[in-house]
Amino acid sequence: MTTTAGVGVLLRLIARRERIRTPAAVVVCVGLLAITGASIASLYSKQADRVALQQQSRSTAAFRLLLGPLDTIDSTAGIASWRIGLFLMVVVGVVVALTVTRNLRAPEQAGQTELLRAGAVGRCAPLYAAVIWAAGTAAIIAAGVGVVTAALGAPGAAAAAVTGQYLIVGLGAVGLATMSNELLVGARDASLAAVGVIVGGYVLRGLGDMESGMSWLRWVSPVGWAQAVQPFTERRALPMVLAAALMVIGMLVAARVSARRDLGQGAFPTRPGPAGSTVLRSYPVFAVRSVGRQMAPWVGGAFAYAILLGTVLGSATDLIDDSGPLADVIKRLGGADTIVNALVGTVLGIIAILAGVAALIVMLRSRSDENAGRTELILSTAVSRRRHLLTSAALAAGACTLILLAAGVGIVFGHTLSPGSADIATSSVLVRAVAQVPGTLVIAALAVAFYAHSARAVGWMWVVVIADTVVGQLGSVLQLPQWVRDIAPHSHIRPDGTIDTLAVVVLLVVAVVVVVVADHRFARRDIPG
Repeated sequence: MTTTAGVGVLLRLIARRERIRTPAAVVVCVGLLAITGASIASLYSKQADRVALQQQSRSTAAFRLLLGPLDTIDSTAGIASWRIGLFLMVVVGVVVALTVTRNLRAPEQAGQTELLRAGAVGRCAPLYAAVIWAAGTAAIIAAGVGVVTAALGAPGAAAAAVTGQYLIVGLGAVGLATMSNELLVGARDASLAAVGVIVGGYVLRGLGDMESGMSWLRWVSPVGWAQAVQPFTERRALPMVLAAALMVIGMLVAARVSARRDLGQGAFPTRPGPAGSTVLRSYPVFAVRSVGRQMAPWVGGAFAYAILLGTVLGSATDLIDDSGPLADVIKRLGGADTIVNALVGTVLGIIAILAGVAALIVMLRSRSDENAGRTELILSTAVSRRRHLLTSAALAAGACTLILLAAGVGIVFGHTLSPGSADIATSSVLVRAVAQVPGTLVIAALAVAFYAHSARAVGWMWVVVIADTVVGQLGSVLQLPQWVRDIAPHSHIRPDGTIDTLAVVVLLVVAVVVVVVADHRFARRDIPG
C-alpha cells in the first residue's frame, strides 16, 4: 500500500465535513468585496473625489499602515481592492489555515485518524487530502474575487492578477498550516502558529508601507507578497512563485515529519506536567489555566495593533480634510463627528468584532472538550452542569472585555509615544472601548446559548458574527434602515463616543436573559449532544 492510498475516500469525507463551512466562506469573502465595490461606486463617482482620495491615502500614515498604497483610481475595482483587499486576504489566509487544521490535526487529536489509518489509508493520505481541499478552497475564493473585480470595471489582466493575489495568500497559508500541524501537538497550537504568522505578516507589511527604510518587511510574509503583485500596475509574477514554493516546502516538511513521528505527537517530544499541583485547586482556576494560553495572543495582538493606530492618530487631522469624501467615509464607519474619534471608533469596532470571535472560540473549546469526552469526566466530579456552563460563560465574557480594554489602553499608549497636533483625551478613548463591551457580551451570551442547545450548534455562531459585522459596522456605509441596524449588538454607539445608558442596560439585560435560558437548556440536554 502506498503512502497516498485512500486520498479520494478522505476527500469525500472532507467534502461532507465541510459542506457548510466552505460554501459559507466563499460567499462571505466574495460578498464582502461586492458590497464594498457597490459602496465605493456611489461614494466616489466623480474623478475629483478619487484624486483627492489618492492624495490623502498617500499622505496618511494610518492608511498606509492599514490599507497600503492606493496605486490606481481609474476604476471602482482599484479603489475597492485597496479599501478591503488586504483585510480580505488575511481573512482568506486564516480560513485556509483553519481548514487545514480542521481536516488534519483535529481529526487526529479526536482519534479519528487512527481509525482511518487502520483501513486501506496511506500514512500521508490525510495530509494530501487536507492540502487538496484547502488549496481548492483558496482557488475558488480567488476565482470569485477575480470575477467580482472584473465586474467592477477592472481590465482582464488586472482581474487575473487580483485572483493571483488571493491565491498567493491561500497557497502560503496551506504551506504554513501543514508545517505547523505536523511540527506542533494539538489543533489549537497549530492554528495559532499559522494564523499568527499570517496576521503578523499583515502588521509587518504595514510597517514597511509606513517607513520607506523598512520596505523589505513587505517580503517576509504571503500577505506582503500578495501586495507586491500590484495588479493594476506592474503585475509581478515572482510572488506567485514564492507562494507555490512555500506550499511545496510545507508539504515536503510535513510529509517527512509525518512519516517519522508517532500518531498524536509532533516533531518535538511533549513533557507531562507534575503529578500533583498546589495551584489548580478549583474548577474555575483550572478553566482559566486551560483557556488563558489560547486567549493571550488575542489580547496581545489587540494591544499591539492599537499601539500602531495610536502612533498615527496625532497627525490625522493634518493629513485628512475634515470635509472631504474620505473623511465622510471614516465618520460613517467610526460613528463619530470628528476624524480622530472616527478612526478610534473604526478600529475599536473591528476589535470588538474580533473580541466576539474570541468569545466564540472559548465556547468552541468547550465543544471540543465535550466531543473528546473531557466534559463527562469533569461532570463526574463535584462540578455541576450549571457551574461548568457559567464558568465557560464567565471566561468568554472576561476574554472579550479584556481584549477591548487592552485595545483602549494601547491606543492611548501609542498616542503618547508619537504626539501630533491632534490631542485625544484618555478618558474619551477608554469610554469608547467600554462602550463596545455590552454589545460584545451579547455576542458571547449567544455563543453560550448555542453551545447550551447542542455542541454542534456552536458553529452556527459564525453566521451571527458575520451578520453583526455587516449590519453593525458597515450598516451606515451601506445605508441600511435604522431598524435593521438596531438589531446588531455593536451598532449602539453614540457619535460623540459617550455611552448610551439605556442601550447599555438593554444589552446587558439581553445578555443575562440569554445566559439564563442557556443554563435551563444545558441542564436538560445529553452530554455529548
